[in-house]
Amino acid sequence: ARDQRHERALIAVGVGEDFGGRCVDRQNQPVAGATVYVGSAGVRVGTSPFWRACYADCGKRDTTDADGRYTIDALDPTLVFKLLVVAGGYRPAVIAKVDPQERPTLETTLEARPIPDDPTRVVRGQVIDPYGRPAAGALVEPHGCENATRRWWGRMPGVDSLAVTDQQGRFAIVCNEPVLGLDLKVEARGAVRKARAHLAAHPVL
Repeated sequence: ARDQRHERALIAVGVGEDFGGRCVDRQNQPVAGATVYVGSAGVRVGTSPFWRACYADCGKRDTTDADGRYTIDALDPTLVFKLLVVAGGYRPAVIAKVDPQERPTLETTLEARPIPDDPTRVVRGQVIDPYGRPAAGALVEPHGCENATRRWWGRMPGVDSLAVTDQQGRFAIVCNEPVLGLDLKVEARGAVRKARAHLAAHPVL
């Protein structure tokens, strides 16, 4: 009986679901060169002892073609996924509860977000993994801010709520007003969640 259960489990994992999609802008024009990552996953039914970013499918990626299309191959049919989309000149997109069985294709609209010339309105950084390599697809979330008059935590209107690192592990968080620094939470595949206090410019996390 144990061998039969093991065989069924191997078959379930081996039969993957291909997932495709398209990225467009607000004018419904294709966004070429966007990177789409599998950021995390969770079981479709019940609970799992695994951390959400530790599944084998996490880290899979593809880059959109000239028509904005991408394909991620052979996703585990027992899981649902969170996808992360990064493209230069656009706000990162996070797409939760993607189920390739229920919806094998998806169109995502990206919002333009130019980087301002004023360096005091942009907090930049790079995330590296425990082996010193760039951590692509890491989530960077501001949770505190300091400007010329005060420092606070919690709700921060006018500050990007989330950034996703590119293939070099780099990110940029845009603020509507000048800031002295941000407090950040960083979550990357294969690493514990880390908090970084008062990030001003160009550090390695």
